[in-house]
Amino acid sequence: MSIQIDSGDHWSDELGGRLLSSVPDEYLMAQWGSGSSTLGAAAGAAPPELRDELVTWARQDAEVRRWLLRTWRHAHPDVVAAADHTVTEGMTSNSVQLLDQFEAVDVLLAFLTDEFEDGCKLAHSFINQVSSVNQPQSVRTRPAPRRSVSWSRRILNAEF
Repeated sequence: MSIQIDSGDHWSDELGGRLLSSVPDEYLMAQWGSGSSTLGAAAGAAPPELRDELVTWARQDAEVRRWLLRTWRHAHPDVVAAADHTVTEGMTSNSVQLLDQFEAVDVLLAFLTDEFEDGCKLAHSFINQVSSVNQPQSVRTRPAPRRSVSWSRRILNAEF
């Protein structure tokens, strides 16, 4: 049984805020733009209070959380496709290398928002895979991927 991040037990305002901060205004306005909080906003721009209202609403409403997860994934197709490929390949060192080109937070969000698997488990597996780069060779069970240590530190230090 997978744990879905859109359940109230695994949702946080920090996660909602992080997801919303990188959703383009046009996505927000297409769904939520006719509300009273958009009065006075520039044409096509989401007013700042709309994001705050959605974080608050998502805390209480599973449908809003699901919309936000789907929208974030739709707005970030490249990192989502690379993360999905990594999951399909079994989180191998070679497949994880595909993710080097993306920001650490976006990679973790792609795993956390997975539609079919336990997002928390995927994110933990990924962090474990990346953290093996920081272990001495004598304790590694397989060769580490060729990537800079600074990239793995970005992953390990990502905050939500």
